[in-house]
Amino acid sequence: MSELDRFSVLLVEDNPDDQWFAQRAFKKHSPGTTLALAADGVDALATIRRGGTDLVLLDMNLPRMGGREVLRALREDPGTRELPVVAFTTDDDDPDEFAGDPRIVCLRKPLDFSHLRGALVSMGVASGG
Repeated sequence: MSELDRFSVLLVEDNPDDQWFAQRAFKKHSPGTTLALAADGVDALATIRRGGTDLVLLDMNLPRMGGREVLRALREDPGTRELPVVAFTTDDDDPDEFAGDPRIVCLRKPLDFSHLRGALVSMGVASGG
C-alpha cells in the first residue's frame, strides 16, 4: 500500500483526458486513495467546504472560477487555510503570488506520479522514505 492511500484527494480538472490519466495513475500507484473529481473551481470549493478532503490537485486553468481564485478562497477561509494543494501549471499560469505558502506546490503538466509524491514530501504531507 502507498502512503498516499490514506488520502481523500480532490482532483480539480476540466479536461476529461487528464481526469482519466489521474484516475488510472491513482488506481495503479495508490489504489486505496479516495479520488473525487470537480470540473471547475466553483464545484471544487463546494466539495471542499462539505469536508473530508485531505489534498487538492488543482489545475490552474479552469472554467467558471480559475485556479488563482480557488487558491485565494482557500487561503482566506480559516477552515481551509492549511489544506495542502498541488497546483498544475503551464509556463503561462504559474501562481507566483502563492510562492511563499509551504502548503502549495506547483508542478508542471504533464504530471508524473513520482513528482506528485515528491511534492507531498516537500509539504510534509508524506515522508521521504
